[in-house]
Parts: sequence; C-alpha cells; structure tokens
Amino acid sequence: MLITRGAAELYLANISVPGHFEPTRFAGLLHDDLTEPDGGPDDTSDPATRFALRLPAIGRLEELTGEPADRHTRYIPIADIPVGTQLVRTGPGSRTDVLGSYRGRRSGWEPHPGFPTATPARWGLKPAHPVGTIHRGIRATYDGTDFDTDLGPGPARLTLAPAEPGTPPLTVSIAECDRVRFYRATATWQGERFEMLDSRHDAVTLVYLAGDEPTARRLALTETTPGVWRTNVPHASITDMTVTAIDLDPPIT
Repeated sequence: MLITRGAAELYLANISVPGHFEPTRFAGLLHDDLTEPDGGPDDTSDPATRFALRLPAIGRLEELTGEPADRHTRYIPIADIPVGTQLVRTGPGSRTDVLGSYRGRRSGWEPHPGFPTATPARWGLKPAHPVGTIHRGIRATYDGTDFDTDLGPGPARLTLAPAEPGTPPLTVSIAECDRVRFYRATATWQGERFEMLDSRHDAVTLVYLAGDEPTARRLALTETTPGVWRTNVPHASITDMTVTAIDLDPPIT
C-alpha cells in the first residue's frame, strides 16, 4: 500500500492525530506489489521515491477489509495493521529499504536507521491507544479472558493485548483460543453508510465506506488518506447503528 512521506513519519513516530490518523490502522488502495498507477501518493521532492506499507501474507484479510477495486487492487476504508507489517522506501533503480516494522497496537512501530527526516528524538514512542466506546476490530477469548487482538506474526498466529498497563503482549496460535471474532460498527449519516471508529465526548469519528469522491465532497468530508474520507459528527446525528460480529475459524492467516 503506497503512502505519503508525511504518513510514513507519523507511523514511525507512533503519532496519533485524533479523529484523522492512528498509527495502528491503515486505509486506501492495497496493491499486489509496490507499484501503482500514475498519480499515486507522492509528496517527496524525488518522484522516483515511494513509501509503502508492505503487509505480510494474510489469506483472509479481504474478508475483514473492503471490496476489490480490480483484480490486483483492493479498496480498504479502514483496517488494523497486522503484526509484521514493514514500512519500506523504494528509490531509483528499484532499491528498497525497510524503515520500520510494526510490533502490534501496544508496542507500535519499531523504526530502523535510515529515515533522515524523522529525528531520533521522535522515535521510540508508544502508540496512543484509541480512547472511546466503539467496539471494533478483532477480539480473541483466550483462557477465558477477552483480548484486543492483532493478526500475526506469522501464519495462524495472533498477538493479544492485555488490558493491564505494563503487561507485555501475548502471542498465541489461533487453535489455542476459545473464540476469535471480528467486530465492526456501522451507522447512517446524511443518507450514507459509515463505519464508526472512535467516540469522544459528544462526537463520533466516521469513515465513509463507499469512497465515492463526488459524494464525499458534497458531504464536506475530510480526505485523510488518498481516496479515504472521514468526518467527526455529533452522536445525535447518526442513525441505524449496527454492530456486526463475524466468527473467524482457523486458519485466519
């Protein structure tokens, strides 16, 4: 998935922009490789330089994320980043450098040396865990306890995030879990369907599921990632709220 240089900096620094960006999530057009048509994300001075998220092979990711845009591309309104994802930079001559690796929602991104615009003082932060009341993403029941869960690392593996502060993540196999479910909450606003991401005070963060640009502009949505649109609206303005739970039987990855 191609991203901008600015997004790469936010990811590697584990910086959240409330209502607009979380370093634990990704959105946009997911390609089979690191190439994409002309006009893709690029805010670098060198047009030959590209930044991208390189996701590990996860066979059922398509069931948890959006619809295919074509045979080699998938539109993803929002998804949690799998453990083991790499942030890479491709340059002239197709040279590819790995700039960082994702360790999970509690540990965040672990940057590698070699990203000159991100100063070392900004590296090493832990991602701010999303605050709110929206029940979304993967949850696993392990040994009778429910955990926020990330896919990976590796085939048929999950990373569980304990609720107790300071407790390290736990990596288990899917077969060891009592149950694994994927939750998403949707609602209608201004006649269009949105996924509900976070809830703070009297506002809820919505991501537009259809990704239709004319409609997004008519509704004055904010384009937070190329082709991905969000808005923050009062709770009272949304209707038809639905929570969907999908049981995920092994293997997920």
